[in-house]
Amino acid sequence: MSIPHERPAVTNPGPQYQPQQPGQPYPPQEQPKKKRGGCMKWGAIVVGVLVALFVITGLAGGFDEAEESADGQATTTSAEAPPSSAEQPTPTSSEETTSSPVAAPAAREQDPRCTPADGPMLALLEAGLEDPSLTLTNGTMIVSGEDTWVGATTLDGDGEMESRSDVWLFRNSVPFTVTGGARSATPAYAPATGIGASAGDEAAQAVDGCVVEQTR
Repeated sequence: MSIPHERPAVTNPGPQYQPQQPGQPYPPQEQPKKKRGGCMKWGAIVVGVLVALFVITGLAGGFDEAEESADGQATTTSAEAPPSSAEQPTPTSSEETTSSPVAAPAAREQDPRCTPADGPMLALLEAGLEDPSLTLTNGTMIVSGEDTWVGATTLDGDGEMESRSDVWLFRNSVPFTVTGGARSATPAYAPATGIGASAGDEAAQAVDGCVVEQTR
């Protein structure tokens, strides 16, 4: 007679498959939990974009205000600019009186060689004047060797100055015209350039200066 073997008792049996009975609902399945880290990441990005837009908008507004302020300052400066010299008021007579007087030019010292021209020479020059209404005054001469340089002031018929100073040259008692005014006033006399003399000669300039000084 055989003795049946006894199976050891299972104290903690594991999960065993149980077939689904017809009509019995399936047990609810657990939904996977969403990770919160991803949402927070996107939220931080959105916030950062909004902050950047706010900063850019603020900077643009600051630039506009700075430009408006600069334009306002430029307008104010142009409006407050001092008037030009053409718009400045003309000084009154009292202001002109108090201003310092302008110093008169110093008189040039006359050449000591200058002496009053001989009457006959001056009369000969007046006889050669093309316009009979003209006269000569301030006759002055310088004797240099065989040459006599004669300068004089030409007056019109009303006694007004026609030419301040003209110069002639007498050589061997024959008159020659030296300056352009002398040639125009006495065209009958030959130019002094034909005998090698000109207005650039030192004696011609000296006698011309003596006549000019008498007209100041």
